[in-house]
Amino acid sequence: MKVSLSSILRIVLPAIVAACAAACSSGRSSEFELSREDYAVNPDTEQQTETVYLEGTLPIDQVDSKTLRADVWKIDDTHYPDSVHAFVRVLDSQNNFVTRMGPPHFRGADAYQTHWREVREELSYFDAYRNIHNVDDFVVREYSDGDSIPFAISLVLDHGGSMGGAIDALIDGSKIFVSMKRSYDRMAILTFSNTPDVIAEITNNKRVLNDALEEKGGLDEQGRYTALYDAALAGIKQIDDEPAGSPRVLVIFTDGEDNYSREDALAVYDLAVKNEVSVYPIGFGYTNDDVLGELARRTGGKFYKAYSRDELLAIFRDLYLSLRNYYRVSWAPPDKPLLHEVTVTIDAPGRDIPMLAVGEYDRTIGDEIARVFIREEENQDQEAEIRSKFEDIAANQDGKFADNRKHSDDGDTRNGDDSNGDNSSGDNKDSDKRGDDGDGDNSTVAPKHDQAQFEEVLANKFDQTTRSGRQETFDLPDNLFFDVGEDKLRPEAFVVLRSIANSLKGSTGVRLRIVGHTDNTWVAAGSKKEIERLNLLLSRRRAKAVEGFLVKEGIDRERLQSLGRGMSQPVASNDTEEGRARNRRVEFVIIRQ
Repeated sequence: MKVSLSSILRIVLPAIVAACAAACSSGRSSEFELSREDYAVNPDTEQQTETVYLEGTLPIDQVDSKTLRADVWKIDDTHYPDSVHAFVRVLDSQNNFVTRMGPPHFRGADAYQTHWREVREELSYFDAYRNIHNVDDFVVREYSDGDSIPFAISLVLDHGGSMGGAIDALIDGSKIFVSMKRSYDRMAILTFSNTPDVIAEITNNKRVLNDALEEKGGLDEQGRYTALYDAALAGIKQIDDEPAGSPRVLVIFTDGEDNYSREDALAVYDLAVKNEVSVYPIGFGYTNDDVLGELARRTGGKFYKAYSRDELLAIFRDLYLSLRNYYRVSWAPPDKPLLHEVTVTIDAPGRDIPMLAVGEYDRTIGDEIARVFIREEENQDQEAEIRSKFEDIAANQDGKFADNRKHSDDGDTRNGDDSNGDNSSGDNKDSDKRGDDGDGDNSTVAPKHDQAQFEEVLANKFDQTTRSGRQETFDLPDNLFFDVGEDKLRPEAFVVLRSIANSLKGSTGVRLRIVGHTDNTWVAAGSKKEIERLNLLLSRRRAKAVEGFLVKEGIDRERLQSLGRGMSQPVASNDTEEGRARNRRVEFVIIRQ
């Protein structure tokens, strides 16, 4: 069955609504306040609102133990399966880290082990398998003000023209970070837009570092260019000659995705692992949260997301305090390619109920496929080959998964049009056939006489955005652009995209954001997080494909932005075929220049 563009216009374009009341400009708001909903790309890596930021430290004998709580700041599984380390914080009601609860700084009357009761792992795979593993042997070590371990830190700051009003908050946050530095810590500061610039070479002199920040208070002139990965590599090289006993840390702040580096995220990962550098990205705005989060996790670091000036300042303070103050709980984990949820049970004198610190680390994918996720331009053949290997491992794990996975897959393949789960092996090609004869034809060829109507509608929307500053959006179904499970544009999509390009050429006062969305299915995938991750990757590749076509049609890349939201922003229920079809879409957001 052929679907004409006129049919799409009748269904889709009347539903176009204003997406945002705030006018957009090329700079950032001086108030530095952002919407979490607008800027949340990947719920897996997004900083959550309930995150606790440290304010200071206090010893256990100066706090009310009944008000204490605990959390897991991060889990380092870079040495898995030999060891795993949970970085646990015990906090009072004012968000102070509570010290002297573990060796070598423990001050209690009993042995410290009486207060660190239990470490437990809950192992799970998708919703098909769950198993509890009690850790028999674990070790606790306190790191706090009593330690004098020198850190080597590279602070790398986005300084491009797109930062706008956020630059003052960034400089203030950096000054807070420098002010907290111990005298024996060594630090380098770099800024970047289209190239990295070392403004303070590695030093332990606070005055030198502060002077460098004072002199670099203004923005660079390279507009929106962001050489994020080149800057990260330069930051790592600043600390690679530091003594082996010094923990090496890369803190990198960015307000956008990389668009100018000669190297990629995988090069950053490889150099960080080689030089034993933990990566701590801080994202603001439209950052590639999935890649930044994976870089952090896979190097033993942590990803932060900032939405306001106050939150950014709190993040800088929390980051330095948490690097210095934590209880490291270490154990030998069960070697299983599963999701591991960790619960550490802690007690303190005077408490009736113990504290629970909960975190997780994901081993449903191995280090090889993690490299594929980190790479911006994924090698899909390599991804499929590696994924197949890890699926085989999971399928044979304890003999538990094969039947459950088969049952899940069979269910997916009977869902009709919901098969478009946006995957290379899924998206269910059998059930996505649109032709009456079942030949798999899902063409949406647009008759040429409809193009003038389409371009007229676009021209009106572009004009409305230019005059009012209000963003306008319209969606088109993804099968207009792509075959099932593919990120290569169909020839039939060219006519629609050329119309969009023509409209952009005729309206230089707007930019276009291209956002890929999927439903929540993926045939033969593993855990829910893996489904989310795979959908996110494919949606990103599809958005980039649309962006690339428009660039080839003569549209300046500076006027375009491509994002993948995966399954995180449905517009309808994924419980019905019709809802899933609506969720599989390409969204276009028109923004004033």
